[in-house]
Amino acid sequence: MTFKIFWPRLPGRIRRGLSAAVPVLLAAGLLFSAVADAQAAVRLRKNIDDLTPQELAAYEHAIDMMRKKSLANKNDREGYLWQAWVHNCNGVPVPDSGAAVPIVADPAKNGWFSDSDAFCPPMKSPPAGFHTEHPGMCEHGKDLFLPWHRAEFFYYEQALRAADPEGTSGPSTKDVTVPYWNFIQIPSGVRFPKAFENKTSPLFYPGRTEGPPTAEDKQRTSPYLLAYLIRDLRWPQFGGYRVGGPGNYGAFESMIHNYMHDAYIGGVLKRPSTAGLDPLFFSYHAFIDYILEEWIDSHAAAEITSPGQYLRGQQSLAFANPPGFTPGSGLQTMGQVKNYLDITALGYGFDPGGRPQFFTEAELTRLTQAYDAENKQGFGVAPESFFTYLLSGDDGAGYQSGANPSVTQSVSVTLPLPAEGSVAAVELVRKPLHQGYSYQADVYLHPASVAADLKDTAFRSRYLATSVNYWELSGAGHDHGEMSSTRLTASVQQPVASIQAGPLRKEAWMLTVGITPSGTGARPDDFEQPRLTAIPAH
Repeated sequence: MTFKIFWPRLPGRIRRGLSAAVPVLLAAGLLFSAVADAQAAVRLRKNIDDLTPQELAAYEHAIDMMRKKSLANKNDREGYLWQAWVHNCNGVPVPDSGAAVPIVADPAKNGWFSDSDAFCPPMKSPPAGFHTEHPGMCEHGKDLFLPWHRAEFFYYEQALRAADPEGTSGPSTKDVTVPYWNFIQIPSGVRFPKAFENKTSPLFYPGRTEGPPTAEDKQRTSPYLLAYLIRDLRWPQFGGYRVGGPGNYGAFESMIHNYMHDAYIGGVLKRPSTAGLDPLFFSYHAFIDYILEEWIDSHAAAEITSPGQYLRGQQSLAFANPPGFTPGSGLQTMGQVKNYLDITALGYGFDPGGRPQFFTEAELTRLTQAYDAENKQGFGVAPESFFTYLLSGDDGAGYQSGANPSVTQSVSVTLPLPAEGSVAAVELVRKPLHQGYSYQADVYLHPASVAADLKDTAFRSRYLATSVNYWELSGAGHDHGEMSSTRLTASVQQPVASIQAGPLRKEAWMLTVGITPSGTGARPDDFEQPRLTAIPAH
């Protein structure tokens, strides 16, 4: 008789360890106790659509109680407002006496905080009798992006569980975890999980983008694209480069994360300093943390750079710190990157709910092989570029965005020769501005003999090399680069390698970039000319 062992509720690292030990455990009669111990050792984050009514009620109660803590004292580090500030509020005035600073709920915001109370105050010297504390500074456009948000959630979940662990005014919160929103799946509500669209729930926050997902939204949440980024990209290209390195953004952040904040979700998520005010932020990023764990399972945590970097954030001293934590010097931190690479040691895992949450490597291989079979002539000859295919799958609709950019730049380029340890990349630099803005940049490579017609779906679909989004990070209350230039690097290694191996390798080539701003109009002289170059892969 053959026994099939199914591990639906265990993190991948536990599954692999137990699978290797199955023969010994069976012989010793210890298998089922080992499974029980492994499950007891971790709390599991579930898809929010899989929560039982009791689990959803406990999560909503935790949010509500954290909100009430903040209403009683906006500087309570276990309250919701402080935890939202951890995402990007670099300084708040706190009374030297430790006295509570109560605030009033705003009925127009479903009982949440008024803008004047909730928004991060501009950085300045505190008034007499106050000192400055520093809730946190989110990391973006670098290799700290994913580890920093994991650290934020390690403490945020402790705040949830501390909200009402005894269940004195509602369901016990002692075992609450952050449910994730798998945004690559069809939403259970109109646009979001239905739990977030219930206007009577503390999970509802006004101002989000409304209406069903558009064709562009669906492309930006493509499971094909996400699988490719997870399975095929090494750490710098996926998760970001070290500060001062040859690149900056990882592909996941610039291709999916930034668009989701600015366009798909919108509302307070348009700005880093207000994003955490909406509870949807936490379920959105809980899935991003699941994506990081999928990448680690597909590659290796040892690839993640800057392991000794301290992660900025002031948390309650009552909270437990991660294993191996050292305080560092200066401002309080949440520990180092290396403290957050093993989620089993951190005490949590992800529950797929008995169904796939991602395309597997085998499924991605089948997709790429199907593309290669249909498009043997390579980039510039095939009707759809590989990137267009990742966005749209095999629906044949072509690239649904980028038809009406505010700024279009075209330059002649020499394709970089393939070199060991390097990748072809486009570099976009926006000049220093008084008022920054988020924008989408669609990058096309096309023969000089072919005019760039961005209103033509066939042109966009055939010559699209990549599409990235810059999320504006400057503004009052934090120091992500206000009044400074912004640099965005994006890999175009796949199309360049395809051209160099294909029939058009001897053609003269052009690089055309279409820039579409979010809100404020962009001007041609806001940007330097784009560059096509080769950068080190690490």
